[in-house]
Parts: sequence; C-alpha cells; structure tokens
Amino acid sequence: MADQKYIKKNKINFGFIGTFGPWHGTEILAKAVKKVVQNNSNIHFVLIGEGKNKEISREIIRKDKVEKFVTFTGLLEHNQAIATLKACDILITPQIPNPDGTPFFGSPTKLFEYMALKK
Repeated sequence: MADQKYIKKNKINFGFIGTFGPWHGTEILAKAVKKVVQNNSNIHFVLIGEGKNKEISREIIRKDKVEKFVTFTGLLEHNQAIATLKACDILITPQIPNPDGTPFFGSPTKLFEYMALKK
C-alpha cells in the first residue's frame, strides 16, 4: 500500500490538490473548516500543493484554531499525490468566481482528475 502518512485513520478525509491560486477558493475552504468540524469533529482535511494563497489559507486555519483538523502537505511527487488523493474519502474543489467578474477561462480539470480517481 502507498504511503498514507497524511491520511488520518478513523476520520473522514477530505482532499484538495492545487496551486492555491485565487480561483481555487482555498481561503473559502479554510474559513469553512471551523464550521464543518464544529458539526463533525471526525473530519480531516488534506491540502496538497503550493501557491500564492497557501499562506493566507494557513493563517485562517491558525486564527480559527483548527490546525489539528488540517494537513498542508506542500508539493508531493506525482505518485504520492495520487495515492494520497485516492486514500481520501471525498475530494473537494472550492472554486470561486474571478475577482474581476470575468467568466472562468478554462476547464475544471480538477473535477475530471477527481472523477478519474472515482471520487
């Protein structure tokens, strides 16, 4: 079995992978963690990747004092990232509208990747 060091046993593991770009909505996700775990403390979030808004998301998690429910993995080798996502129970894509109001300019690749993992 692949290395599962980021997965919490006996928890519902929610996974995200991305560049923490503004369109990924990771700040919205970070703000939601507190409310989610207040309703169900049996949840753990695994956030894979690096990027511009990662530190903003990490600061929200710190401020809300929910660090024990979230693991920021940083960049992972491709095989490890895929194995980690496959081990998660639910994969999330908290996209938000472009800040300037323009339409989203691409395909929701993350959604297709998650579907390919049968999530």
